[in-house]
Amino acid sequence: MALVIVPGVIGSVMLSFALWAVVQFHIGIAVALAVGLSAVVVFGVYLVSDKGVSFDEEKLVVRGGREYYYHEIDEVRVKLSEYDLRRYKAIVVDGEEVCIFDDNYQNAREFTAILEKRGFHVPSDNRMMN
Repeated sequence: MALVIVPGVIGSVMLSFALWAVVQFHIGIAVALAVGLSAVVVFGVYLVSDKGVSFDEEKLVVRGGREYYYHEIDEVRVKLSEYDLRRYKAIVVDGEEVCIFDDNYQNAREFTAILEKRGFHVPSDNRMMN
């Protein structure tokens, strides 16, 4: 009887260990896929998101390092976002939107003050304020 029980127990333990290893391998694959997909989503959002605008009293610098002087700006208009239906301001130079920002931008008040000092009307994002 011992000749059957001992090999059966050893075989059961080895089978259990093999199944545990397979499960761990599949969990590892699932975790790797989840992390990879998350990285792709984060990178995609980074590529699509606005990199912001830096500015001083003379000019503004937008994504890609392009510089525009305030006298080159045609208008500042309020538009509706296609993605989340938020309102934002678009700075237009030669008929092209070169920069967007909203009232939640970290230096929005300072930037708005500079634009208004240069003679542009900068409406609020809030529909109630306009």
